[in-house]
Amino acid sequence: MEQNLYYMMHSTHDHKTELLKALSSLSNQYTGILRRKPPGEERWSPIMVLEHIILTERSLLGNLPDPEDMEAVSRTFGNKISYAIASYAFNLHLLLPVPELALIPKGEYDIDELSTMWSENHTWLRSFITQAPRDCLAENYFNHRIAGPMNIEQAMSLNLAHIVMHEFQLSQIFMELNVETPYLPYEPST
Repeated sequence: MEQNLYYMMHSTHDHKTELLKALSSLSNQYTGILRRKPPGEERWSPIMVLEHIILTERSLLGNLPDPEDMEAVSRTFGNKISYAIASYAFNLHLLLPVPELALIPKGEYDIDELSTMWSENHTWLRSFITQAPRDCLAENYFNHRIAGPMNIEQAMSLNLAHIVMHEFQLSQIFMELNVETPYLPYEPST
């Protein structure tokens, strides 16, 4: 489990770094592009997609609690099925309805503020993975409105699939805005 966690933590960090780099580069190239929305009702701008990714990750991590305040939650067979369905949908890059109002982006942050928030998420995550007692890593401390309770490995897997799904959404948005970006979706080197 631990080796897989470290791999997912580094992979998530790589996606974060490359996504921020791509969006910053496009922002420098095309003034105002991060706040432009493609045609259609209730569509998101690129900065709103980024905000949603970060808010969802933070929510999935329990809003970065003090580890002493975390409580394990039991997981039912129904939760296991819900997790599998949510994970499958993300891996197919299907955009699902946002399950919580707090995760719907408002587009009020700039890229630097979002970068700082994302770094806070990853600092907390790195601390939890490296400092928590090893038996805690298997406990279901994390929760998703659709997928249910999960351990850190499941939360990281779902989070990574969620990020990749939205990278594909961003590449589609930029295509609709007639902006070429060879950076999205991010393809890690093996």
